[in-house]
Amino acid sequence: MYGFNDYGLIERKKRPTALKKFIQSHKLKQSMINELIEDVWCDTEFPELRKNTWDWLMSRYVPTHTINKPIRLYRGTTQLNTRMWSWTTSLGVAKWFAHRNYEHLAMAFAEQMPDTPPPPSIILEGVIKPNGILFVCNARKEQEVVINGADEWLESPTTIEEIKSGLAGLKNNNSKGDK
Repeated sequence: MYGFNDYGLIERKKRPTALKKFIQSHKLKQSMINELIEDVWCDTEFPELRKNTWDWLMSRYVPTHTINKPIRLYRGTTQLNTRMWSWTTSLGVAKWFAHRNYEHLAMAFAEQMPDTPPPPSIILEGVIKPNGILFVCNARKEQEVVINGADEWLESPTTIEEIKSGLAGLKNNNSKGDK
């Protein structure tokens, strides 16, 4: 893959930055740019921690999907990260992420503000137009839909549930399914 095929040797959290540098320094076909971005995205945890790098990468992505109808999407998130790229077609997956995000937030609050309870995580639901979708990634069985961040919603996302417990609050916390 044009010399980037050893990206697995790069520390996971540094792969988006390494990919940006690789794209900047090589003349690549658009199909290769798309493939590299998808591969690194599907392996990334917490992309919002490298938002500027991902903004740059996603601005180079050209959608090639064949989705031709609006799709109902969900996002389990904190109230600070409602307008990010990663959504899912599965309400169960969104609930799992909302519980996990609450757990992470609760740990941060316990360390930094032990007398203050964390705000609840939320589950968002909306319907996006096909031109708002960049690509689909199911590498981790999350039914993930990566959106372009533009205002391409047929039905704008709204909060459908607040989550105030970690993964222990989920009945089957090892599964991201709709069980």
